[in-house]
Amino acid sequence: METVIIGVGFLSPSGVGLEGFQKHLENPADTGKLNNCDPQGYLGNTGLKFVGSSTLMYSNLAYQCLAEATLLNRIDQVASRIGLYDGSELANIEEALLFDLTAKVEGSDYVSPMKAPNTLANASASFMGIKAGITGVNMSVSGGSTGFFQALDIADLHLNMGITDFALVASVDSSSIYQEAIYRGMGMNEEDQKINSVGVGVLIAKKDKAQELELAIYGRLNGAWALQKTGNKSSSDLIFDILGELKKVHPFSIDKMVITGLGASTEKAIIQKIKNGFPEVLNVTFFREEMEICDSTSGGLALLQALLQRQKMPTGKSEKYLLVAIDPLGYVYSFLVTI
Repeated sequence: METVIIGVGFLSPSGVGLEGFQKHLENPADTGKLNNCDPQGYLGNTGLKFVGSSTLMYSNLAYQCLAEATLLNRIDQVASRIGLYDGSELANIEEALLFDLTAKVEGSDYVSPMKAPNTLANASASFMGIKAGITGVNMSVSGGSTGFFQALDIADLHLNMGITDFALVASVDSSSIYQEAIYRGMGMNEEDQKINSVGVGVLIAKKDKAQELELAIYGRLNGAWALQKTGNKSSSDLIFDILGELKKVHPFSIDKMVITGLGASTEKAIIQKIKNGFPEVLNVTFFREEMEICDSTSGGLALLQALLQRQKMPTGKSEKYLLVAIDPLGYVYSFLVTI
């Protein structure tokens, strides 16, 4: 039974949900630091003083997705069957570095133990589990620009294994000078160093479960393919290899292919190569041409862009998207989805 998307979430200074995402695409420069990480007030007003912004953003995305799938009022009935997956890597870097620097420079007496959880890699998913009473799988994935897709792939695996009935996957990029310093150290050019505060999430389930609960279906996941760069192979070579493998095991006609991630900036030469070698791919674009630079959210934002097109398609029509995220370290992760 295939996996389907039953809820979506988006958060940035431009707004929330698919409507906020549309505004974000129209005005990509109108971004920056997010002043309100929970504009709908899902988290309430108490107990949040020491919670990091990346955790608040993740939790807001989770609540958005659960609300769209009408699961908010019945979380207690399915609490042990919901999995929480965080595909962010550097979202909490500001909280972690400030905690460590304060302890090192001023002394351990000057850091609050209440802020210690913000330094943990699984802080966001853990907090959301506690806040919402969700007791299913709870995990984080550090995969850079491929983080969202890696988390989505693991979530899909758990659904197929019967470990969960619902899987919430979200990634967050949080703007900070510390994050920019890391990218400078990686030798990235100046325009790729500035990441804006943005988050994206999806809720997935098996199709029979979605139909049983009469939930709206946004799209279907058709599988993931991933490779790691070795030797003299470039990311472009890996994308070509993925297309070759995909063609062998899954005869296809791809309506649109979207390439994204911090490692995508050097891969534009592949477009003509794909068109020459794989005429089945009808359209190839780079997501970053339409939006600001993104890292852990790369795959999720490309997926949201595909889902946004669903609203413009005639009833009964569908399109196949191959979404590819490239990390500068040489990871290439792709998802084939039907919208």
